[in-house]
Amino acid sequence: MTQTFNSTSLPSGWTQSNSCNSTSTNTYWKMTTSNPGYSASGYTDHTGSTGSYAMWVDGSSPYPCDVSITTDSIDVSTLTTPSIEFYWFRDNYNPTSYPGGNKLYVDVFDGQNYTRVWTGDSDSSGWRKATVDISCLTLNNDIALRFTVEKQNGTVSFYTDIIVDDIKVQDLPSGYSGCSAPTAIAVTNIGSTATATVTEACNSSATTTLIYGLAGFNPGSGGSTATVSSGTATLSSLVGSSTYDVYAVTACSSTSYSDTLGPVSFATPCGAVTTPFTENFDAGSSGNYVSPSLPNCWEYYSNGTYPYWYVRNYSTYANSGSQMVYGYKSSGTPNGSSYGDTAFFTTPPIQGLDSATKMVEFYGRTSSTSYLGMVLVGVTDANATPSSFKIIDTVFTTTAYQKYTIYLDSAAGVVSGDSRVAFAWLWDNSLSPAYDYVYVDDISVLDIPPCPEPIALSATNITQSGATLTWSSSSSAFNIEVGPTGFTQGTGTSYTSSTTSYTATGLMSNTYYDAYVMSNCTATGDGTSNWVGPFTFKTECGDLAAPYSTGFELQTAGSTSNPDLPDCWNYLKTGTSTSFYAYSYNSTSYSKTGSKSLRFYGYASSSSTNSAEGDTLAAMSPRIAGMGNGDKQVLFSIRSVGTVAYYNNKLIIATADSSGSKSSINIVDTINYNGTYVDYTIDLDNVSSSASRVVFMIVPELVSGYSYSYTYAYVDDIEIRDIPNCPIAADFTGIATSDSSATLTWTDSSLVNDYIIEWGPTGFTQGTGAPTDTTTGNTWTINTLDDATTYDFYIQSSCMTTNGSMSPWVGPLTIEIPCSPVAAPFVEGFENLAGTYGTQTVPNLADCWIQDRGASASYVRGMSNTYGAYAGNGYMEFWGLAMNSDTVLLSSPAISGLDTGGHMVTFYALVNSTSYLGELEVGLSGFSGALSTAHPVQEVTLSTSYQEYQVYLDSTVTMSGDARVAFILPEGNGQWNDLKIDSVRIEAMPSCINYNQMASNITDTSADLTWNYTGSNCFNVEYGPAGFIQGTGVGAQSGTVDSNVTAPHSLSGLNPNTSYDFYIESCCNPGQWEGPFTFTTECTGPLAAGSYSVGPTGDFATLDSVMSVLNTCGIGGAVTFEFQSGYFSTSTPIGEVNGVDSLNTITFKGSPSVNDTVGSLVLEGASYVTLEDMYIRGTGGHTIRLNGTDHVTITGCTIEAPLSTSSTNIPITCSASPTSYSMFTGGEEHLTITDNTITGGYFAYTMYGSSLNLGAYHDITISDNEFSGQYYYGLYIYYARDVEIEGNTIGGFTNTYNYAAYLYQIDGCKFSGNDVESYYSILAYYLNKTSAANVDSEISNNMFKNGYYGMRMYYGANVGVYHNTAVGTYYGFYDYYNQSTVDVRNNIFQGGTYSLYSYNSGSVFDYNLYYSMGTYLAYIYQSGTSYPTDLASLQAVDSTQNMNSVVGDPIFASANDLHVYGPLANDVGDNTVGISVDIDGDVRPSANSTTVDIGADEYDVVADDAALNALLSPNDGVCGDDSLMISVEIKNLGTDTITDVTVSADVLGSTITQNLTGLSIPFGGTDTVMLGYVSNYVGGPMSIVAYTQLTGDGRSFNDTLSTSVDVSDAQQVVPVAAEFACLGDVVDLSIAHPTDGKLMWSNQQGDTLGLVAADSTIGITLTQDTTITLSAEASQASIANDRPVGTGGGNYNFYGTVGVQFSATQAFMLDSVTLYPNAAGTTSVQIQDISTGSAVWSGTLTTTATGNNPEQVYVGAQVQPGNYRMVATASTTGGLYREYGVSGYPFSTPGGEVSITQGTLTNYHYFFYSWVVTVGGCERADSTISIQVHPDAIANISVDTANATISATDWTANWSTSGTSGADSVYVEFSNGTTSNDTSGTVTFTANMAGESVTVIAFGPCSSDTATFTFDVNQISVNEDFMNGTLSIYPNPTRGLFNVEFATAASKDVEISIVNMVGQVISRDVVTVNGVYQNQFDLSEASAGVYFITFKTDEGVLTERITVE
Repeated sequence: MTQTFNSTSLPSGWTQSNSCNSTSTNTYWKMTTSNPGYSASGYTDHTGSTGSYAMWVDGSSPYPCDVSITTDSIDVSTLTTPSIEFYWFRDNYNPTSYPGGNKLYVDVFDGQNYTRVWTGDSDSSGWRKATVDISCLTLNNDIALRFTVEKQNGTVSFYTDIIVDDIKVQDLPSGYSGCSAPTAIAVTNIGSTATATVTEACNSSATTTLIYGLAGFNPGSGGSTATVSSGTATLSSLVGSSTYDVYAVTACSSTSYSDTLGPVSFATPCGAVTTPFTENFDAGSSGNYVSPSLPNCWEYYSNGTYPYWYVRNYSTYANSGSQMVYGYKSSGTPNGSSYGDTAFFTTPPIQGLDSATKMVEFYGRTSSTSYLGMVLVGVTDANATPSSFKIIDTVFTTTAYQKYTIYLDSAAGVVSGDSRVAFAWLWDNSLSPAYDYVYVDDISVLDIPPCPEPIALSATNITQSGATLTWSSSSSAFNIEVGPTGFTQGTGTSYTSSTTSYTATGLMSNTYYDAYVMSNCTATGDGTSNWVGPFTFKTECGDLAAPYSTGFELQTAGSTSNPDLPDCWNYLKTGTSTSFYAYSYNSTSYSKTGSKSLRFYGYASSSSTNSAEGDTLAAMSPRIAGMGNGDKQVLFSIRSVGTVAYYNNKLIIATADSSGSKSSINIVDTINYNGTYVDYTIDLDNVSSSASRVVFMIVPELVSGYSYSYTYAYVDDIEIRDIPNCPIAADFTGIATSDSSATLTWTDSSLVNDYIIEWGPTGFTQGTGAPTDTTTGNTWTINTLDDATTYDFYIQSSCMTTNGSMSPWVGPLTIEIPCSPVAAPFVEGFENLAGTYGTQTVPNLADCWIQDRGASASYVRGMSNTYGAYAGNGYMEFWGLAMNSDTVLLSSPAISGLDTGGHMVTFYALVNSTSYLGELEVGLSGFSGALSTAHPVQEVTLSTSYQEYQVYLDSTVTMSGDARVAFILPEGNGQWNDLKIDSVRIEAMPSCINYNQMASNITDTSADLTWNYTGSNCFNVEYGPAGFIQGTGVGAQSGTVDSNVTAPHSLSGLNPNTSYDFYIESCCNPGQWEGPFTFTTECTGPLAAGSYSVGPTGDFATLDSVMSVLNTCGIGGAVTFEFQSGYFSTSTPIGEVNGVDSLNTITFKGSPSVNDTVGSLVLEGASYVTLEDMYIRGTGGHTIRLNGTDHVTITGCTIEAPLSTSSTNIPITCSASPTSYSMFTGGEEHLTITDNTITGGYFAYTMYGSSLNLGAYHDITISDNEFSGQYYYGLYIYYARDVEIEGNTIGGFTNTYNYAAYLYQIDGCKFSGNDVESYYSILAYYLNKTSAANVDSEISNNMFKNGYYGMRMYYGANVGVYHNTAVGTYYGFYDYYNQSTVDVRNNIFQGGTYSLYSYNSGSVFDYNLYYSMGTYLAYIYQSGTSYPTDLASLQAVDSTQNMNSVVGDPIFASANDLHVYGPLANDVGDNTVGISVDIDGDVRPSANSTTVDIGADEYDVVADDAALNALLSPNDGVCGDDSLMISVEIKNLGTDTITDVTVSADVLGSTITQNLTGLSIPFGGTDTVMLGYVSNYVGGPMSIVAYTQLTGDGRSFNDTLSTSVDVSDAQQVVPVAAEFACLGDVVDLSIAHPTDGKLMWSNQQGDTLGLVAADSTIGITLTQDTTITLSAEASQASIANDRPVGTGGGNYNFYGTVGVQFSATQAFMLDSVTLYPNAAGTTSVQIQDISTGSAVWSGTLTTTATGNNPEQVYVGAQVQPGNYRMVATASTTGGLYREYGVSGYPFSTPGGEVSITQGTLTNYHYFFYSWVVTVGGCERADSTISIQVHPDAIANISVDTANATISATDWTANWSTSGTSGADSVYVEFSNGTTSNDTSGTVTFTANMAGESVTVIAFGPCSSDTATFTFDVNQISVNEDFMNGTLSIYPNPTRGLFNVEFATAASKDVEISIVNMVGQVISRDVVTVNGVYQNQFDLSEASAGVYFITFKTDEGVLTERITVE
């Protein structure tokens, strides 16, 4: 038998079982189609050539468990020496921390019994072969093999997956010499000796030895031995109460040993221990919930996985040391398996325990007050038999360790036979909570002392003045001492008692006491015990005398679940809402004084089940004596968080009786409060006689116009006192009126005779000599105060004349007296602030500046830092959330004379973000700087960079009492603000300026200009079309000047609908022009119907001019604006255009034939506008913003927003704010967005309506668009009606976590026919269909793929969910609290964990297909949790649901293509759903059927279909080669198995084909086809058309795959250089190919001549023939993203989507990166294209480093230019280091080829550090060229005079240029004028002449050379020398001028000629010479070189050489 596992399923006939009766996949053998983990990761097959898989067992829970698989019957009848051979893998991932691991056993079944033949429990990092000889066994003809993995406990098992492959049963291989190990050890008869029985293997002449010793010993160096004889051995000299390990090894010879089997552990019996006995659990190892790891001789019992006890190592929860016993009891009802009813652990047997004289002490605690902390303490027999367990006592521990003592005496029930002390859990369903946590440590068993300490102290019957103390003890006399908590013993009150209780009396109410008790055994002579205690108790509260007050300052802060009110307060709450509470609140922002207040919160809603509407929440004061007399009053301060329409700011004041019962509450008053603390006084003069407490109460109720409300209340400074007989001065307030005065006011009373006022510096003590004054009325003024001083004022009413009483004092009223006024100019740069930053309470303002503010948390603060300042390092910052009634005022010091006018303030300011309002008012305030004195003068709108602002404070804006310049942050509606102000300058206005310029009374031809000024009323005004150039403009850019005009000034003769600029110059200040100031004239009429061009030569030059006409003039008919080429932008929205209706529409139209780009657009109030075929590109903010529009259509456009992680960047949004996506616009109606390409942004489209008016946004159609490149959301729609979203493609998100559509509370929503790829997919919240909606709510015909969720729907009603295909890695469909009107039919739901997750939902399900790849098919919660695993159990959950549904794999085309091919969904749907087409538009049902299919795709099942599924290679970016493999994947999408198919590919003009036979590709299966190789080195796209040919193929559309692969150029390099060069020349070397990258020139010696860029040229100097090689060079570069790059970091172990983003400008190889792993292991890595999300490279990186230490690991990823992210998808390392606070991005190579641009989470850096990359492209073949170097020419000539032929008239001789070298040609010239270009010849002379010569010029490629040979001609009877030897030529050489002299004897004609080296005649002349000849020649214009001068007469020729330098 041979089994290589070549299928995805286990072999037929093999059976499985497990010992734990579990259905978990981890308790079965499975195929390595799923990858084993940790050290086993990647070991999916041993021999790929013979199989594709292996079988394995996952070490994950549950455990312990034996997992077995048994083969089918194996015939061994033909085998002589049968043996088993297999390969196995086991390698414990972390043997140091988790020693041991799972074991593998092999057993042989002979038909009746199993015999163990092999055991494996060792580790190795690779496959190992096991050979087992079974020939010694008695076997039948047929056997079976059983492979068993014994899974150990917890993490020991978890990290040890076991894999088996390539199993054979065969004859023992020839030559096998292995020594087989024993297979089993069993130890019995254990005492001081033990018997070990050993099962030995089939070895001949072998001896087996046992090695044994105490647990943990090393068998290689220690232990005792015993030899096995006849299968047994005796183990001797064993020690009791000990654990032993035993090993077995077989010796087959002196050199051949088997593997060692073991250890097998056994324990010797335990003996009883003596007292005192103590255990702290620190000596042993820690355990887990299935392995308690108790000390030796302790016993443990549990009849289920839960509850449990085990030794835990966790010092935080240990009483001493680091370990304790940890217990957990679950709430699970006992079920006989996982949940048991009993768990206990026991001490060793205690000697004499049954003598009833022992006691046990231990320390115990629980972890939370939410738990009982219960421990049952009891005894058992010596064997710890569960039935012998007897409870002695029950202890309830607290959250801090306490010592507990329990007497094990006869009174406790200890009897003979009791031997061990036990600590137990027992199931008790009456306990609440049922689950519990307990920690037990430091257990001691002791003898009971002669005088035992009392135990179990408690207090009962506690009253206001007494308490009964009780305890347990066997003694008969006791001493007791009681005192206030913390008292020193000996100073308290002492008592004695003869019983185990005593009642202490005379105690104070509401007081904590400590009590101590000791046993007094002196009567029996045993002395006394130790004192036991303190035990603390508190007496009850009593009636408190008025006045009573609290500011809650002594309370610890409470919480929503713990009110933590002051002592003696009561708390009352009705209802179950969790959004309803009151508690002591710690926040200085919300306290009146101090830091604490009493906070109330309540939420009411008409739709939420968590609403507190109508419930009661009350906080009640302590009992107040005399409250029922009706003479008390309560004083308090209260505020809310703000004043918002849906806030219910009401507080009820009431009284209640002493018990605080709800029925006794009597309402006294209801007050309305706001966001500012207000003081209230409520008289309690009409109350019940039983009234005892003051009640502060809220009862949430809905606010008119809203379906919800919120109640916030902060109550502080409560006082309860007697109602004064003399009325207090109510509404006491005051204000500073100057730098020395203040005015106080109050409400006067007719009962008051006069008022006493006392004042002094803030903090003074009343009655200590401060001044007082007496006054009447309601006003008092003082003017003798010191400036820059803060005062407290108090007021008291005197009724002495009226009734002889005085009121209580009221106060302090604190008033800050300002600094004395300063004179202008005043400059403040905020440079000397007291602190670094201000807070609400300490604002850190500059000297004499003051702030006043409203109710909320907004405030102004002084800041000292350079990065926020305009100049220096100080500035003022307005900070906070602007709410209603929340104005913030900052006032300057008082300025002298400010109220008279004539000042101006200059300052610099900014707003910190475009998302903030940036609104600031500048004005004036009074001396006090109070809000009530301030008034604005001018509003300024700030930008995000500092700008200078100037405000004039002239007499037209100042008022009497103005003293300060005021900066006012106005109230808002919840917007956040952050404004900065710096460099303030207050000064007198210049004497000659103009300001506040404006235009008014504007008509179509005129306007009035106005301005303010100082100086004379004389001005020059220049005006012209907007943008004109002042003073120098010509034509359209020129202006008009009106001189010497006065203010105001009127302009006339203007053009209609035209924008104008104007400037103003004061005559008294020439050259100082102010402006430009802009206005626009009115129109003369609407724009006529028609088409208009927009562009440089169009009807409208700019888009701004179009907007101006539309918004100002309106239209007279339908208009279309067509864009010419260019970029168009406008800052003006398209508004409410006059004349627009359904016929008179506005269309903006682009064209693909022109290059038109339009910037961001805003439509505000626009109607009947169409944007068509436009390219609209936003560079920041929202690209298209709609604000209150109707009948807007956007179609056929490309709309882009920046790729952004900010929600301020959106392609299309409906928002009233340019910076927010959610500001309600008032409504959008009839909006159509269709057939567009929409990219970028944080969202693709947003619309955030109003929950109060769903119909504000209605009739919205979003269809046939392609959405991609968004960061987080595709469609985001809140609160709307009649929305249709159909036929869109949504995907390609730039962030891993994303929503395709977030649909919230839409009435009538159709989401149909969309193709969605998104992590969170679609989330539909509160979809409904009411009578107000026209669109049926329906989610249908959609495909949801590649997400964590398939689709989700919450709280839906009246929704049809039909014909969707939803696939999620977690679940397919999440169904949450939907109503029964949600109809879910004809869908495919596929999930990785659950196909369906349904929680408390009423949805109706049927005719769906469910497929789960997890353990369970679905999760369903309906009054309990169900986990159906198949169709039957799904239907069993609810017999009315899913009766026609199916379960199984639908079989999709691919993960990216959810078209269905499997038969399960075919023809089994419900026709009554009524959807007539599928997502592709195909008719339902198909023509071949009468029943619709399930899912989004309507299809037919075919028998034969071979689909061309994918091109596997080559990949994009592959380097060119002569052997590029073309491989494809084919898939069987037909129901019949494919056995034969032909696969071909057309590539590069050729067809390559494979005719495949003998296949077995099942339905849905795939196969890889290697078609063959092609040769292509040329870069660029390579077209590949691959196709299948299958007989009877039923679907032709998927047979062919046409694609193009980008091949990276790998052609041989092409050098360019000259073929030859001259010696010493510089030769240029350049490169024809490639055109980029680095290349290296080198010579034949291997010397590098240069490493250059491809587009560069180098020069080299050559001295010899040279061979040069050009090589393409890939250079390695590093990226300095070295740790640390951030401000902090740590180990991170979440994977899948995190990593870094990077970009590449050229192809490169990522060679290696540095990882910082926590432990050795592997990390799976992907490089993904950001734009598509697809992986372009994946691999596994193996590391051995630990402790987050660095390790550089090879990657080897070839990457093409583009934008990518590199992520870790999984890791077995236990985590990788990552950092945060990274600000150094990008990290780049030195050449910028590769840049790491960001972490996948902003400012983080994940995992991959210190990159090493290779840049330079693909490998190319070298090219070699040879350059020949020509030598200089060398001339040589000779005349053979010796052999001349002479006659009477002629002399003839041979000549030759032999010896001339390096010449291409020669020129020969004899002195007689004979010339030649030959290399030899003859010459004839006709006259005798001595010194005749011949000159040869040798011409080479690089140079020439001249040689002259001189000879004599004689023996001819002629006159040879006509010059008689007189020729003289000088100077020679010459620089150009030379002289020639000679003489003739008679008159002669002489021809004188000069020629150059190549025979060209420079000059020629004939002169007659008779006697002496002298002449000067000039060759200075000639080139340097050799020349020849020739003299010729009838007598002969003479030639001489001239050298010109």
